[in-house]
Amino acid sequence: MPREVVTQVELDTAEIKYIIDMMWSSDTTESSVIATRHNVDDINLEKKLNIALGRAYDELDIGPSGYRGLRLDEIQE
Repeated sequence: MPREVVTQVELDTAEIKYIIDMMWSSDTTESSVIATRHNVDDINLEKKLNIALGRAYDELDIGPSGYRGLRLDEIQE
């Protein structure tokens, strides 16, 4: 089994939203098969992306819809 490493990749908010949208717009069965093939928990990945997106919006002091609101991680805590 190959070893895994953590790699930091800088993404802007549009790129994060693109990845989330691609995850949601993909066929769920095919997406699940691809996630399993790569040993990825797609639900956890989406959560991590949404938290990162919320933090990025916090840096701008706005919410995703243009107003300041709670981040996903603030709501779930």
